[in-house]
Amino acid sequence: MGDEAAWLASLVGPTGPTGATGATGATGGTGPTGSTGATGATGPTGATGATGATGATGGAADIAAEIHAATSKATPVDADELGLVDSAAANGLKNLTWANLKATLLAYFQGLFREKLTAARTYYVRSDGSDSNNGLANTSGGAFLTIQKAIDTVAALDLGIYDVTTRCTGAFTAGATLKTLVGAGKHIIRGAADDTTTMTVTVAGGHCFYFGDSGFSGAYQLQYMKLSTTTSGNCISGAGGGGIVFFGNNDFGPCAGAHIQVSQGQLVRAMGAYTISGGAAVHAGAYDTGLCRLSNFAVTITGTPNFSSAFAVVGRMGVLHAYGVSYSGSATGVRYSADSNGVIGTSAGDTFFPGNAAGTKTNGGQYV
Repeated sequence: MGDEAAWLASLVGPTGPTGATGATGATGGTGPTGSTGATGATGPTGATGATGATGATGGAADIAAEIHAATSKATPVDADELGLVDSAAANGLKNLTWANLKATLLAYFQGLFREKLTAARTYYVRSDGSDSNNGLANTSGGAFLTIQKAIDTVAALDLGIYDVTTRCTGAFTAGATLKTLVGAGKHIIRGAADDTTTMTVTVAGGHCFYFGDSGFSGAYQLQYMKLSTTTSGNCISGAGGGGIVFFGNNDFGPCAGAHIQVSQGQLVRAMGAYTISGGAAVHAGAYDTGLCRLSNFAVTITGTPNFSSAFAVVGRMGVLHAYGVSYSGSATGVRYSADSNGVIGTSAGDTFFPGNAAGTKTNGGQYV
């Protein structure tokens, strides 16, 4: 007979086989969060990762907004700069000074329009100058070389109401053709000093100054120079087309043709005393309605020059006025020739002009 414990143990049979797993029961509710555990030790540094691709460049500043917000300036100066996108350099940004912009625009518009003068101007011609100069300085590096270059330069201007003076220094052997002028101003061509020695024009086989292009107009003034021609040619020669040439304080030297010749509506007029130091075929001639006025000035004759045709000549309704002229000195040759309804006016008698032979009147020519 055993005790109670043994009895209870006898009641337990052997373990049976494991039964099939039962169905999972419903999830129970979440229990309360437990307290945070202590921070663990820092682990070792990992290896450096690969470099990422470069990001896109950020946007440029708003240039238009900056310009609009900038302080304004009414009058730029030469050193001021403007921004420029250079199309010839991949549209890169460049700067352009106000001085360079002005020079570029001037060269551009001068090719399209005449420069209009706002004041009188002086050009210079020297025998040591260059026609590639601008003519504005009385130096070898600034002055023109030829009178013709000065004439062409002035003819390209709009003179407005202003005169242009060209001062010449040297002995010149090339003749010049006067060109039509635009505006009310005149072109004064003269020696650099108030004498006839600093500028001489001696042309072989041509005219010293010629104005005869069709439609020629404008006013020129020739003074303080000595003029001569050899072989052929006149000193001042008009051949039609209009225009006015004033002269004075000149010395007319030996001349193969005429010292002064005018025709077809042109006017050549003395505006000062002058000298005759050389002979010519004719001193002054007017033809085909041209007008030559020698009035009211003193003329000094030196060396007894000879005039092989006549001192004064008119023809085909040309007119020559010599009222109030005073001649000192003597010359040889016929005093005057008035032909084909040409008119010479002196109001001083048949022996007024220099010469040693009587004048002639033919075919309706008049001497009064």
